[in-house]
Amino acid sequence: MELSQLRAFAAVARAGGFAAAAGDAAPSTMTRAVANLERALGVRLFQRTTRSVSLTEAGEKFLARIAPALDEIDAAAEAAASGVSAVAGALRVAASVSFGQKVIAPALAQFHDQYPKLSVELILSDGVSDLIAERIDVAVRHGALDDSALIAQRLADVRYLLVASPAYLESAPPLASPRDLAGHACLTYPYPAFRSRWRFERDGAAEEIEIKPAASISNAAALASCVKSGMGVALLADWMVDSDIAEGALVSLLTEWTASGAEPGGSSGLWIVTPSRQFTPAKTKAFADFMRTLIGPRAPIAFRS
Repeated sequence: MELSQLRAFAAVARAGGFAAAAGDAAPSTMTRAVANLERALGVRLFQRTTRSVSLTEAGEKFLARIAPALDEIDAAAEAAASGVSAVAGALRVAASVSFGQKVIAPALAQFHDQYPKLSVELILSDGVSDLIAERIDVAVRHGALDDSALIAQRLADVRYLLVASPAYLESAPPLASPRDLAGHACLTYPYPAFRSRWRFERDGAAEEIEIKPAASISNAAALASCVKSGMGVALLADWMVDSDIAEGALVSLLTEWTASGAEPGGSSGLWIVTPSRQFTPAKTKAFADFMRTLIGPRAPIAFRS
């Protein structure tokens, strides 16, 4: 096996075809490299038809194993060529739609000013991105993380706040305790921890309140918009509503209580997640440090893998 063959295979797998992977080069170059790799391995890595190219089961497993190794080689080359302290090249960042729009995108100009030689590709999706298959350098994720080979660095703890608009509160019933939510229009996420029960804690005591949603919305920014329009009350993350509360567009309610979804002991953290590797490129470290400064020192940094 040659390194060029491995790179060709990974490129074709990610691009979904030989021509797309070749770019300005001849597709036959990619075809020969992959064919030679398959002969060396003694296994077929792609299913080929006249219209499509797809990975075989063996190809999927092979890609999952070699992708981190190729990333390690690229990182080592970057360090050797430009020095560990250099922040340059391309950085692929994945985040949820709401967090990307609310927190990351408004700060990208500032990040670019600090690192003008770094080109950022921001990929926003409410699904869970495959960092290795999609060649993502760093992702911001929320809540509890599934066990994996990825490296997770805790960015901050997240508080969930019960909020409503001043207009809604003018005509709404009094809200002096969590049990009063029975008389309010509650707006929820469709996720299991939030859609039907909310948890409130105070002085060591906890109450779980059954919620009958007036609406269920999967996007935090859209949910916040509905609350600001006076549609009802909702539990929203502090990073989503802190500025609205400060400006008076929203009011924080039951502030003596700690609110969350109905999963006691569950994680409410923000995490910086990177592919498993011993060497982390300077560009990835720079983004993690920038995000930590942007979010603020609300929690000590912890690591898990």
